[in-house]
Amino acid sequence: MSFALKMRSILLFTIASISWLNLSAQSWDVSSATVGFKIKNAGLPVNGTVGGLVANIDFDPKNPSAARIEASVNAKSIDTGIGLRNRHLQKEDYFWGEKYPKITLKSTKVVSNGANNFIGTFALTIKAVTRNVEIPFTFSETNGNGQLQGSFEINRKDYTVGGNSWTMGDNVTINLAVSLAKAVAK
Repeated sequence: MSFALKMRSILLFTIASISWLNLSAQSWDVSSATVGFKIKNAGLPVNGTVGGLVANIDFDPKNPSAARIEASVNAKSIDTGIGLRNRHLQKEDYFWGEKYPKITLKSTKVVSNGANNFIGTFALTIKAVTRNVEIPFTFSETNGNGQLQGSFEINRKDYTVGGNSWTMGDNVTINLAVSLAKAVAK
């Protein structure tokens, strides 16, 4: 192999390696999370939470297009503060936690929206129904810790959660607040 060919191979390898490094994203571990929701019922707001967040987050705010965010929550953990209502929400016509124990979210695209603001397109799956949702979120980092916050709205009927109701609203606002720590390389 000629010297010029060797140098060209080394140069191409170096460029490919640098490109790969630029496309990679920082991995994060979830330190704590709050997934809250709000819906109107009989004209009054009903607030609740869903727990058990498990997530794989690879995100670099300087390179959002390389982001990979996958998360799930435990559908059986829905808590509105009223036990009877919580049990009712586990029935077949609502979340049916026995059959569909996880609500999942998987990023398909993340773009910057200026400063610490981003817009993510995610595949949201509830009860085996998957639809794309756009989630505007902020991300801030201080001393190796990150904070991700976002809010979005869905129509519960798009996911076959509850039927037609003259007392329960169709739109649900979901709020996310996730504290992160940089993952330690293994």
